Amino acid sequence: MRENKKKLYSIGEASKICNVSTKTLRFYDKMGVVTPDYVSEENGYRYYSSITLLKIPVIKYYKQLGFKLEEMVGLLNGESYHGMEDNFRKKIIELSRAEQEIHKSYVSVNDWYELIREAKTVSAQAECPVCIKYLPTQEYAYLDQEFSYNYRDAVINIPWTDYLSSMNCSITGPIIIEYPCRTRWKESAALHGSCSGSSGLVTDGRTSLS
Repeated sequence: MRENKKKLYSIGEASKICNVSTKTLRFYDKMGVVTPDYVSEENGYRYYSSITLLKIPVIKYYKQLGFKLEEMVGLLNGESYHGMEDNFRKKIIELSRAEQEIHKSYVSVNDWYELIREAKTVSAQAECPVCIKYLPTQEYAYLDQEFSYNYRDAVINIPWTDYLSSMNCSITGPIIIEYPCRTRWKESAALHGSCSGSSGLVTDGRTSLS
């Protein structure tokens, strides 16, 4: 084995060559993605060939693609083209779903950011002007709730958020409140304070109250 050892690299040498820690190499061995070519029976030292070490940059590349170590075992150990195709197809589906979730989070954060900016502007003014906003025509989900003229509770409350979760919708988007007496208010010149209900609407997977 002495002659063969000259062609192998110790775990310390492999660590320097591949720019990974010895702890990482031991973990790779444990996971079965990079197995040493020779382990000394005398002291348990691991030794790697140059061909085996070529797996390290491949692992880094697969990590960049989003693969987990346990998913790399077959890819690194001579899996067939059919198996590789199946793994990559599953990864594409997984990443596509993650992309949708990230986009949903981005839209939610941006919506709340705009609301905060708007609230900051309004709070800085002595008089609050009435603004009219037009929303695009979309499909809506509806929830009846009592309205006690506390707008904060109307926007975020447990029944409403639970309802949105059951609909797989995000808590974001424009806030719309609909008064049951709106028809009577349109028919009369003034509102006499007899409204007691509210509704929550969800538009296109985004929260709206009307």
